[in-house]
Amino acid sequence: MMNTIPLLILGIQTTPVYVPHSDFMPSPLHPNINTTTIDRSVRSVSCGGTFFVVRLWDSIGNQALNNAAAEELYIKFSTPKTTQSPYFKSLNYVVMNDAFRNVNGGGDTSVDVLNNDSNPFYQLDYRLAIEELKLGNCYQVENVFCNQVFIILQMRNKLILAIESSSGTLHKSKKFMDDSSLGIKEIVSGPLALHILVRGTDNMVYYFRADASSFSEDPKLHLDLTERKYVMSALSGRSTFVVYETQDRKHQILCHGDDQFRTQNGQVSNDKFTELKTPFQGERINQIKCGYFHTGVLLENGDVYMCGYNTYSQCGSHGPDQYFQKINFPSFPLRPYLTSDSPVYEGNSTSQHKFQPNRIICSSIATTFINDHGFIIVGDSANSSSKKYIFADDGVNIVNCIYHAFGKEEMLNNYETNSVECGGWHFVVYNKKLMDSKCLKYFNENLKKIVSTDENCFSDLIVKY
Repeated sequence: MMNTIPLLILGIQTTPVYVPHSDFMPSPLHPNINTTTIDRSVRSVSCGGTFFVVRLWDSIGNQALNNAAAEELYIKFSTPKTTQSPYFKSLNYVVMNDAFRNVNGGGDTSVDVLNNDSNPFYQLDYRLAIEELKLGNCYQVENVFCNQVFIILQMRNKLILAIESSSGTLHKSKKFMDDSSLGIKEIVSGPLALHILVRGTDNMVYYFRADASSFSEDPKLHLDLTERKYVMSALSGRSTFVVYETQDRKHQILCHGDDQFRTQNGQVSNDKFTELKTPFQGERINQIKCGYFHTGVLLENGDVYMCGYNTYSQCGSHGPDQYFQKINFPSFPLRPYLTSDSPVYEGNSTSQHKFQPNRIICSSIATTFINDHGFIIVGDSANSSSKKYIFADDGVNIVNCIYHAFGKEEMLNNYETNSVECGGWHFVVYNKKLMDSKCLKYFNENLKKIVSTDENCFSDLIVKY
């Protein structure tokens, strides 16, 4: 069907009575079929604690410049939604238009179509929220973020709008909108976090508490990085990590939190940010990601270290909650847990080689290691999977994993996938479309995040904005 966006999901309830799924299942998104402003391609999927948001590309090239045009954002929850909100509009009832009828064989023009889905997608009507709060007429979304409870929209006019995922309660911050001299370089969230970080153009990192009852600044935990070169951040359920670069180009980590389950490698830092001690001290970091109570670090040299809560082997090894340990990835072909299943190779290769991730993401009690060919999941999801492979085997204990290859998906009629995201307890596999026409804009927008003055000179270019 022309208005269908195929997705694969794991950990999302699809029946009235909860039945845990042991494998990925199709979950097609049927956007509002009356719209003509989107091209049915996925721009991004952002995951929160018990929901995920799908953002689509617009099909008219100048929409990005039109502040009055609202995007179409779609949200799905892990379990059927029991509370109503005017900002979440169910797609169970969809009005048929003429184009749809012509393609699908006609029908009564006065009757709506009922998609019989016990856990449907919803359209996120953030425009209504902005109008009710009387926050101006800018509806252009700069970026979409999710934490454990909020859908967080960074608007083009620097408004930060937070919509509570359960009740639809609205929160906002006009801090950056009302200060013409202060811009937003970056917002950092996490699917299990109850706070967010906002990095300003003044090189301050602003700490916002964002739990079910409040969305507010906590000045005591603002971080001044005017004398340090910021690199990246990551947030867990109760911890914060900020990576910065020293003058000799080494990377160091600042941490804050209670270190529950050794999330901070055994280092408690409740009152302020402190330097985190690690076995990879000074090594350059490619990524740092967090689950609820576990932390993963991917170094630029390809090594991966994990620490924290490990009851479900989500840190890639068997044993109790752990300090940072280097992960030893399995080699292809992966050995199946059941002898009745076949070994699996990576991509089109039949060679024996180790899996090497270039990206990591964490759910509550699982970790996903990703590269261009596919991904490996260790943790609770792997333990319940019907088809699992051996990630680690010390002769006494086995750590199982799920392996999923990107490319043509049999369950999606050979539709191709290339991306995966995870939330608190769920995973979404989809095809992320990169728009060539957007590359220059993307390049320019990300340069703005790096520089902080009106004009900056590099070795081979000058940035003006």
